[in-house]
Amino acid sequence: MTMKKNVFLGAIALFAVTQAYAVMGFLQGEQVSGMNKICDYGVLGSIQLLI
Repeated sequence: MTMKKNVFLGAIALFAVTQAYAVMGFLQGEQVSGMNKICDYGVLGSIQLLI
């Protein structure tokens, strides 16, 4: 039971961290790019240009 709980909490923590990185990458990308570009922000905040 404890093992499952730890795995569950770990998954939640990992999700929260990846979401935070994605938001930070999004904000940083919006701040840096002055032009309207369509970008795909990855899980770790990495930016991939689509157009």
